[in-house]
Amino acid sequence: MSNLFEKLRQLERLDQLIRMKATGNPASLARRFNISERKVYRLISELKDMGFPIKYCKERQSYYYEGKVSLSFQLLINEDCFLKIKGGFLGNFFNMTNFGSGRL
Repeated sequence: MSNLFEKLRQLERLDQLIRMKATGNPASLARRFNISERKVYRLISELKDMGFPIKYCKERQSYYYEGKVSLSFQLLINEDCFLKIKGGFLGNFFNMTNFGSGRL
């Protein structure tokens, strides 16, 4: 379960940096998240596969959203809210079942 919490928090943090257009290049983002550069590319690719309109600006050296995006997670266990992260992609259904499958 803690692995799921960690992944959701990582996505929340990545979303925040993308919104601020402050991710830096993939190498600096990897250092910031303490993951490999390959894992950064994988995270970005998985978000894109889910429909998030993520682009990269070479000038700013940062990822950004092209269009309106809102990311939202809520983890309920026995009707108790353990984790709530607001924010999901407007206009596209975000399938929460992907998180339980270990794809991220």
